[in-house]
Amino acid sequence: ASLDPLWSCLAVLGFSYAYLFAFQLDDCLSSLDRLPWCLRASSTLQCLRARVYYEKCDWQRSSQIFARVRDHDPARIEDMDVYSSVLWHLRATVELAALSQDLLLRHPRAVETYITMGNCFSAHRNHERAIRCFRRAVQLDPANSYAYTLLGHEHMACEDMPAATQAFQQALAHQTWHYNAFYGMGFLALRQERPSQASVLLQRAIAIHPTHPILLCLAATVHVGQGDFTSALALLDSAETHAPNHPLVLFRRAALLTDMDRDEESLQVLRRLQDL
Repeated sequence: ASLDPLWSCLAVLGFSYAYLFAFQLDDCLSSLDRLPWCLRASSTLQCLRARVYYEKCDWQRSSQIFARVRDHDPARIEDMDVYSSVLWHLRATVELAALSQDLLLRHPRAVETYITMGNCFSAHRNHERAIRCFRRAVQLDPANSYAYTLLGHEHMACEDMPAATQAFQQALAHQTWHYNAFYGMGFLALRQERPSQASVLLQRAIAIHPTHPILLCLAATVHVGQGDFTSALALLDSAETHAPNHPLVLFRRAALLTDMDRDEESLQVLRRLQDL
């Protein structure tokens, strides 16, 4: 009987990770809240919570949690690659540079260090050096799908589309459910004016992560380009449900409503965007 609380905590913890990997993000947060505070306050579970907010594209909240973890556990290397991506999205270049320098001093051979450095160079638009960092990351961990995906985006920024395609394909070869790589390939197809292929690839990404607001926005952009405003609006409705205050979601929705001659509704959305 004395082991019952332990088994209960382990079961809840297992469900929390399962929910994250299935991108059932609200369920993951609810599951974490069922754990005792002494467990929830650990660096590992705080990083798990931060990763959930990262997947929800709530980068500000994710960043705040990661920063608290760094304050209490400055030597931690696990999950710092995700933290660096959060800082990249926030364009927090000073914090990203500081994180890169600290990780390089503490963990000079860790894959997370080189992903963080790559994100730092990318944030400064130094794509060639970012590519070198991400290449080093996949040398250290040849099965790291996330590093391959980031490498693909940097090749795309350098207009090297064959290399970008190869990097995204390598990411999927190691992890077939890596939605980030499908997103990258969909974005690449859209840039190459292949909207039908872009739509297929983005739908595969959405099938894996159906609540990701940026995925939904990009898929909506493809439908707008094809003149399918109804499908685009449905995708943006879903994006707004899951991220009601995300600036990109509101901007895309306002633009689409204008295209549909629903100017009053568009103005209301723009007012919400202005109030953020």
